Amino acid sequence: MFVSVIHRISDPDGYFKMVEREAGNLPSDLRLPQNVTGGDRRTMICLWEAPSVERLKAVLEPLTKGMSENEYIQIDASLSNGLPTPTVV
Repeated sequence: MFVSVIHRISDPDGYFKMVEREAGNLPSDLRLPQNVTGGDRRTMICLWEAPSVERLKAVLEPLTKGMSENEYIQIDASLSNGLPTPTVV
């Protein structure tokens, strides 16, 4: 399943240091095929592939605590365009 996460970042320096540090440490059941970052580094929109919203939330919330408020949106692939080929089972 695909999940979009809108990150409202309150601590850009801390947040992007965490992203850099954790990029190679993702659990094997999560994949981040796309992300876009606002010019002011205070908004990031990520497209994740995950087994569930709950699983993704369990990983991201501790990592972003105090640096970002996150909104999770389960994607309806039948009404979406441009999604990558799914790989996570």
